[in-house]
Amino acid sequence: MSRFFDLHGRIYAVLDWISNEMSEEVIKANRELSAYAAVSNDKTKLKELASLTKPNLTDILSFLPGRTKDGVKRYTDVLNEFDTYIDSPSDFTLKTIKDIHLQTTGNEKFELRTSKRILPIEVWENGIHDVLEFPVQTKPEDIEKKLQDFLKWFKQNYNIVNPIVLAAIAHFKIAEIHPFNDGNGRLARILGRGILYINEIDTSRILPIDNFYLKNQQFYYTLLDTSIKDKDLTHWIEFMTKGLLEAAIQTCQFILEVSGGSIDLINTSIIELTGIEQKIVKIIRENEYLNGSDIARELGKTRQYVNIIMKDLIEKGIVTKTGANTSVRYSLAKL
Repeated sequence: MSRFFDLHGRIYAVLDWISNEMSEEVIKANRELSAYAAVSNDKTKLKELASLTKPNLTDILSFLPGRTKDGVKRYTDVLNEFDTYIDSPSDFTLKTIKDIHLQTTGNEKFELRTSKRILPIEVWENGIHDVLEFPVQTKPEDIEKKLQDFLKWFKQNYNIVNPIVLAAIAHFKIAEIHPFNDGNGRLARILGRGILYINEIDTSRILPIDNFYLKNQQFYYTLLDTSIKDKDLTHWIEFMTKGLLEAAIQTCQFILEVSGGSIDLINTSIIELTGIEQKIVKIIRENEYLNGSDIARELGKTRQYVNIIMKDLIEKGIVTKTGANTSVRYSLAKL
């Protein structure tokens, strides 16, 4: 966990340091990608959407069909407003779980599951679609008691158990009990992430741990099933911890790309850029292989002024220049 907390600290320190525009871009893109991963089983689509964000942090919602778009928006909205549902252990009640579930799914009324379920889990591996089946172990008549037992345990252990372990257990218990007919996966994920948030971990809800679950979806469900049957959460908690670390590493990589290579949190390397240099990096990142006139036009500055700035960016190792005279083109060096 020490590696995770180290990267987590670096990420949040740099979010306070970089420009508001860059910070907002990173947060928005990561939140939307993670929300898509939480409501979808399509890993191929996730990769496609992730590739769209890299050059210009496109609004991914515009690429989604209506139902998926609504699910992404609902998930993001609930996560962003999590502290209005739960801000302390006393807020963690059956009613709270009901409210979060209704808001996340868009269902109109609260109904616990009333029948046995065999979950048909759709998975995509290398473009191949498959359906896995996992019987739900909790009987319908045991759902409410198991939920109340968990809520009691949660309140008793909130200030005792490590918050990462607490979040992993909350995620697991909702998945194990499977209290509703639909939306249980989203509920489990959002409770886990929300518990981290109210414990001052990932307070901007930027770490895309849902991406990790989707990328490892078959292992996720198999491990969940094994942990339920064995009544041993050791490997589950290890998996959740690994997911957080990978999410932190992915966020560091994203910041590296958005900053044009100037902020490398993995290797603790930061090249300070002026405001105008940051704008130029953004222009080149979004367009690639521009000439000086193109950049000057975008900035509303003279070509001579831009040439001076470009020389500094080349010396800093951020930009490379190819060609000569009117054939000169600029690109980002580190990406």
